[in-house]
Amino acid sequence: MTEPLLDRPSVNDSNFSKPSTAIVKIRGSANKQLLEALQEIDGIDGPSKKALLYRISGILYEYTNRAFFYSIVYHFGRGTVTIGSLIVPALLSIQGPNSPTASYSTELYWLTWSLSLFVTIFNGILTLFKIEKKYNYLNTLQEQVRSEGWQYVHLTGKYGGHHFAPDKSTHIKELIHFTHSLERIKLNQTNEEYWKTQESEVKKPNSDKKSLEALYTPTPTTQQLLEVITESESSQDTEEKPANK
Repeated sequence: MTEPLLDRPSVNDSNFSKPSTAIVKIRGSANKQLLEALQEIDGIDGPSKKALLYRISGILYEYTNRAFFYSIVYHFGRGTVTIGSLIVPALLSIQGPNSPTASYSTELYWLTWSLSLFVTIFNGILTLFKIEKKYNYLNTLQEQVRSEGWQYVHLTGKYGGHHFAPDKSTHIKELIHFTHSLERIKLNQTNEEYWKTQESEVKKPNSDKKSLEALYTPTPTTQQLLEVITESESSQDTEEKPANK
């Protein structure tokens, strides 16, 4: 039975407020509270709010379910490896021809072998699939999306109005920045896990000089040094252009 989470808006509902069916089944009361708070925001037209809720609920659905899966695998795997690593040496220490367990030597041998193999397999799975890294990474992404959402709800942090100063910040004004932040989080996650896309960057004037200035303490001596370096690079670029022609 599907547990309702959020009300899906009717197509004809411009206020985006009538209850219908769930957008998506999602884990965690923190996610539900965030989505309900976003749904209660006024001043955003129905289609925009519908698109926003579908997008953020889809992202949270993916991150929450994947984080839950990797959490189970990580904790069970680490527990198995840790406990098994303690039991195997203990079983080996009580084996021997003169030990009280000599009559059970065959059973102890196969028990020790099976447990050792089990520990090795789990340790290999954790290492091969980078379970610990994905467990930490997905939980971090989940909290990052929640933080972005609550900052947008309360119009604080990066959504506090510095984009439109001195005008007052509103949800409709900050919507484009909020959706852009969500897409950047999703794109960075895709680049990290699957394939790193290379975005073309236009080299801005004096960009090298600014990057150099960040490396040195601003003093008269370093300022003169930076000017010399900048002039030298400019002269080299001028000499290279005729050579390339």
